[in-house]
Amino acid sequence: MNFFTSTIPDNIIVTDCSGTIISITTCGLFRRDVADALKNKNLYKSGWELSIPKEIFNLKKIEDITVYAFFLRENSAYALENIQSCIDLTSKNEEEQLWIKAADQLPPDRSQPYYSCMYIEGAIIFTGDHKLNLCCIVNLNSPHPYDAIQLGYSDPDRFSIKKILEKRKKIIISNQMEGYPACKGCFLLRKKIWPYRKNLFNYLNLIHSTSCNLLCKFCGISDGKYPPATSTTEVLNCINLLTSEKYLADDSNIAISGGEPALMKGLDDLLAHLEEGNYNVSVSSNGTIFSDSIGNALKKGKLINLIISADAVDSKIYTSIKGKDFSRHVWENIRKYADIDQTKVIPKMIIMEENISEVEPFIQQCIRCCVTSAMFDYDQNIKPDIKIINAMRRFEKYCRDSGIIGIPARPEIRRLLEKPDI
Repeated sequence: MNFFTSTIPDNIIVTDCSGTIISITTCGLFRRDVADALKNKNLYKSGWELSIPKEIFNLKKIEDITVYAFFLRENSAYALENIQSCIDLTSKNEEEQLWIKAADQLPPDRSQPYYSCMYIEGAIIFTGDHKLNLCCIVNLNSPHPYDAIQLGYSDPDRFSIKKILEKRKKIIISNQMEGYPACKGCFLLRKKIWPYRKNLFNYLNLIHSTSCNLLCKFCGISDGKYPPATSTTEVLNCINLLTSEKYLADDSNIAISGGEPALMKGLDDLLAHLEEGNYNVSVSSNGTIFSDSIGNALKKGKLINLIISADAVDSKIYTSIKGKDFSRHVWENIRKYADIDQTKVIPKMIIMEENISEVEPFIQQCIRCCVTSAMFDYDQNIKPDIKIINAMRRFEKYCRDSGIIGIPARPEIRRLLEKPDI
């Protein structure tokens, strides 16, 4: 599972019940949906977007069709059966009890498809200044794209699960009708039957420490005016409460970013606490500082990903994007981390006007550092033009030709790359 990178299956194979292949297609989804689909044996409920040719249904009944998702990275296939829509009553009952316990009300009705996303359904974003937000997405289709949807506060006097759930329910009900204003037009929205779960939260993003040693052009705080950090102790107290009340899923996805995590006060304590659980922990770093804490977590197998935003190889291009020249240190640290576990270390390139010429050199440098995959993205503050889209296509092709796995940072990138040029 690679929850943070949100990469998609390489092939979707449709067979009849005898195993004979009758179609091959593709889809776009978060990899976390694979677990839901496998667990619930339900294709629609888990949000798969398949383009199975309609002719198949003239030849086969629905109950005679089996769908397999093949993942190159895991080198394994998942069988997804029974594509009839249904509700997991056990999960529904357990989630309802948790809502009544935490918020003295029932969860929103999920019996019909509606527009939502992974953040709306189960996320908390811990940010600076004690704030808890719903997501960390810049919705360029919103009149106010940089306005955060605030859920509440993390400090002890104001931390309230009830208020968080009330806000989530309000957003879901709005999206089931005319649409919640800040969500309208967001590229993450998917219309499907969202499954009930046996928990209230399954994704935390810890960006509470905003201190950084770079001034990246694409960063929302690149002017160096950081909001006051929320203490790691305060964040841990919230996580402990969520865990003790069984509100947080045992296998939750937890992302640590910032700011720069290597500068985070209390990072040792945070990683040590998370290591005790079965969480899927991912760290996003600029790689300028080698962190023994992160290295030890890699060594223990407690991180599923360490994503390092390197963005360029050439020092001048690096400096033009990042504000300072740490390029040599970053690639040295990538190699040091890769020496611990090359499969978990993922150099990332945010493709911009400044570094389009760096696509091939970037991947060549990845090969020299012995990593097995590389990630590509674009600046979320702008809508990518055809030059950026073609550069991302080059990145993916050069990865494929070089034997490295090219990972789109977000599912919508796949849809961009597959669109015909206009």
